[in-house]
Amino acid sequence: MDNRSVSAALWGVLRHPVTELVHNWNWKSAILSSGCRALIFFAANAPAGVGAGVRAMLTELLFRACASGLLGSLTQTLRSAQPAWAAAVAALLIMPAAGHLAEYAVHAAAGTPRLAASLSASIGFTCLTTLFNLFAMRRGVLIVGAGQRPLREDLRLLPRLFAAFVIAGCESIVAAAGSVAGREPCSHEDTPPDQRLSRDLRRDPDHLPRAPAAGRTGVETAGARRARRTRFG
Repeated sequence: MDNRSVSAALWGVLRHPVTELVHNWNWKSAILSSGCRALIFFAANAPAGVGAGVRAMLTELLFRACASGLLGSLTQTLRSAQPAWAAAVAALLIMPAAGHLAEYAVHAAAGTPRLAASLSASIGFTCLTTLFNLFAMRRGVLIVGAGQRPLREDLRLLPRLFAAFVIAGCESIVAAAGSVAGREPCSHEDTPPDQRLSRDLRRDPDHLPRAPAAGRTGVETAGARRARRTRFG
């Protein structure tokens, strides 16, 4: 996986949109996302009637079959971009914003009755799945083209990946909270001793340990005993 900056990845999409978004159209994202979102729109609109729920479901299914494939392609393009946090921000803001505007227009034209509730659920689903897809694609899952696995193999790995995604998210929250509180986000035991000493000295120059005085601890070193014997004959 060729690491590059987020700006370089986005510039590549602007220079070669057909190659990046159409030729690399992510059919895995299209299948999985359109199916899940269709169920969301059905559940959100079913209170207005089963017919309304079915119409909203079919409208979302057809729309997302195209839109989610493009979003998946962009996410796959950003999977190798660094830093990771900037890639996540770009993946969350660029294509999803345009996608939800188009989604609103399509459903408004189709007469979806509970459009506000449907879009709110869809936006929340986008935030979660975009971050998870980026996490999975960085590990070679849910990608298309070179290095892709069969979809059934990706599906088999998803539960384990989702557990790792949740754990990584919790660790990031704890690390961020520790940084805000002025503590080091990483475990003290995970840091090599020389780096721990260097880090602690930067935080507190007086951190360097001093040997305790023999009189204070009651422990006399061998060198001190030899010096005493020499001094007193």
